[in-house]
Amino acid sequence: MERRNKMSAKIYYAWRFPQERLNEFIDIIRPQIFKKAEEIIRRLMPAVKDEKILEKKGEQPYLSEEKIRFDATIELCKMVSNGRERMPGIDIDFGLNIWLKYKDAYLIPIGESYFKCLDLPEWVENYSYWDNIDRPEEVSEDEWYLRCKTWEQINLGEGVCSHNARRLHHSVIDLSSRDRDFDAEWTLQNMVILKKEKTLT
Repeated sequence: MERRNKMSAKIYYAWRFPQERLNEFIDIIRPQIFKKAEEIIRRLMPAVKDEKILEKKGEQPYLSEEKIRFDATIELCKMVSNGRERMPGIDIDFGLNIWLKYKDAYLIPIGESYFKCLDLPEWVENYSYWDNIDRPEEVSEDEWYLRCKTWEQINLGEGVCSHNARRLHHSVIDLSSRDRDFDAEWTLQNMVILKKEKTLT
């Protein structure tokens, strides 16, 4: 009998583990997220133009060069956070979309800057699923089908409401949620960012 799926999905990063370990999981990843965010900020800080450092110190001579560079970098990260397009390597936001089903928690992370650097405990299971290309070789056809059905139930339920009605969200870093008042024009003028590049290496 042919297996037919109702849902078309591209969930490239997702995890599953027992609900009772959700708080433990968050406690494990938070320090890693903050450490990576600091690395991103420190890497971006030298991109502030030197002449603008002098200009800012002329206006506020009590500010250190590091403080000026830091403030400009945070403004850039806020601008990216409030934009429509994610920019890995500059975007420091990170959050978790969480669904609870029976005894397990299912999570989809948001924040591409961090996906490849997290050190996850052994009890966290990769639960990604997609249907646009072949499944991973290490995952059996039965297991892949089960993942599809699970995500269908999480996202579609009985068809009465959308997955957002049952979704929990935990923000680790979210620069778009507060303090939206920042000088985007000053940031763009004073950061050496190539417009055609989405990351700085």
